[in-house]
Amino acid sequence: MGFGWARPTTFGDPMPTVGAGCHYYAVDHSPSHLWNSATWEISEALLPYLRKVMSGPTAWDADITVRKAIEIRDGVVQNPKILSFQHRSAVHPHAPEIPANALSQAV
Repeated sequence: MGFGWARPTTFGDPMPTVGAGCHYYAVDHSPSHLWNSATWEISEALLPYLRKVMSGPTAWDADITVRKAIEIRDGVVQNPKILSFQHRSAVHPHAPEIPANALSQAV
């Protein structure tokens, strides 16, 4: 739990009121109740890609699903949405950029 006041809630009382018009939700959604079937389904989904992933970069490039799943490759961030969210340069080594509104607030 990320906040000092945070406590897990239950399925029986998933959203207690913690202030005027403020509800709190922290039900654990880990697959603990169905761990065996969750593990099975995740494994079934990943197994077709195992040989491709283990085969290295040439195989990664040949499979669009694996290629799109790679977020960082050889230290270079592949997903521009990550760079945008973090306000980083698209050019490696992806230095932090100062947002335009931060410059106007500093003056």
